[in-house]
Amino acid sequence: MNHCEFVGHWFEQLWCAKNCQVIDQMMSAEVQMHGLAPGGSLGREDFRAFHAHFCRQFPNIKVTVIEAIEHADRVAIFATVSGNHYSNGKAIEMSGCGIARIDEGQIVETWESWDLLSVLVQLGEVPEQKLSILFGEK
Repeated sequence: MNHCEFVGHWFEQLWCAKNCQVIDQMMSAEVQMHGLAPGGSLGREDFRAFHAHFCRQFPNIKVTVIEAIEHADRVAIFATVSGNHYSNGKAIEMSGCGIARIDEGQIVETWESWDLLSVLVQLGEVPEQKLSILFGEK
């Protein structure tokens, strides 16, 4: 399995099939995940808690890898995420990108950027008109 297939398998198994065993199978115990949490990186156990919480919030979450590009020990992906919030059924959709560094068949480091602000707007947690602070008036 090449690195692109490896990362595609990761997303399919972990996020779509909710197979949490892949965290231990495919992720190094010393992993550093940058960009998922404010103020620092996540290790494997922090990520496990993040994943469990996100899946509780969006039990039917689906991640679709749109593009994956492999270079040496790294894979860059662009993906979309969709699902419904458990409490109110509101649908969300966001996109994001990430880079994973693979070593000896495990993810050892990631850099990620996901459009979580759009999720908060879609859930009604951030009023859309507040975005004018960033983007100006329509």
